[in-house]
Amino acid sequence: MKYPSVVDVRPQQEYMLYITFDNGETGLLDMKPYLDFGIFSRIKDPHSFAKVRVSFDTVEWESGADLDPEFVYRKCKKNTPESLDIITLLNQPKNMPELNFTKSKDGLLPAIAQDAASGDVLMLAYINEESWQKTLETGKAHYWSRSRNKLWLKGESSGHVQMVKEILVDCDQDTVVFKVEQLGGAACHKGYASCFFRRVKGDELEIIAEPIFDPAKVYG
Repeated sequence: MKYPSVVDVRPQQEYMLYITFDNGETGLLDMKPYLDFGIFSRIKDPHSFAKVRVSFDTVEWESGADLDPEFVYRKCKKNTPESLDIITLLNQPKNMPELNFTKSKDGLLPAIAQDAASGDVLMLAYINEESWQKTLETGKAHYWSRSRNKLWLKGESSGHVQMVKEILVDCDQDTVVFKVEQLGGAACHKGYASCFFRRVKGDELEIIAEPIFDPAKVYG
């Protein structure tokens, strides 16, 4: 028997993948049996799922990933009315850990970004409830831009996205630390790895790092 090929994969919450086959059928592939669960879940067998990445409770299948068509087709729950209801349910907003956004009049709380590997402090920005929810939903650091007064996906212009590996919350639940993988190697819009590239030396500020990129070339 020739099994249909996968033509589209879209991540759903609860570790589900919404699969579209080349014969027009669709279905849900439950990835939970293939995951190791911890604070952040990981794929059990990276060789079989080389291009599958887990972000919070969402599984993302990178473009070009190729799994055995028979395996995917046989494991998918075909798109019946019942599974359509499941998809609708999966897309509903979920409860998220609460922060004390009432602590400040503008509803903004400080968020510190720290390199998950080195421990270096990368930047300080602010989050509101919307950016907090987007960070939890996507696994990518979202902030609230005070200068532009809008939701801000870090790296949306430069491509230097921050992939969140762990989140710490302080004792008053009004400050967070995002431990991140900094794509592009630089968090600062001036081209440095960290926004804290200067230190106080006597009555002067001394630059203690080399820029990673030229802002003029990245931002135009």
